[in-house]
Amino acid sequence: MNNIDTKIRHTTEAQGNVFEDLGFPIDEAQKLKSASQQLIETKLMLMNEMSNWIDKNNLKQSEAASILGVSRLEFLIWSMAS
Repeated sequence: MNNIDTKIRHTTEAQGNVFEDLGFPIDEAQKLKSASQQLIETKLMLMNEMSNWIDKNNLKQSEAASILGVSRLEFLIWSMAS
C-alpha cells in the first residue's frame, strides 16, 4: 500500500501575475510578465503566418515539415501549440 500524503494544506490565490505569485520582486515580476506576453504574441503571430502559408500553398504537413527542415513530428507539435 502507498502511504504518500496527498492532502493539500495551503493554496495561494493567483493575483494576475504568476511571477509575483512565485515571489519575484514587483518590478522584476512586471518586467518578466511583459516580456513573456510579448514572446507569446510573437509566437502566435508566427504560427498564424505559418498556417496561412501552408493554406496558401496547399501543403501537407509532411511537405511543410520538409521545406522547414524539421521532422513531421516536430511540425505536428508546433502546429498543436498554436
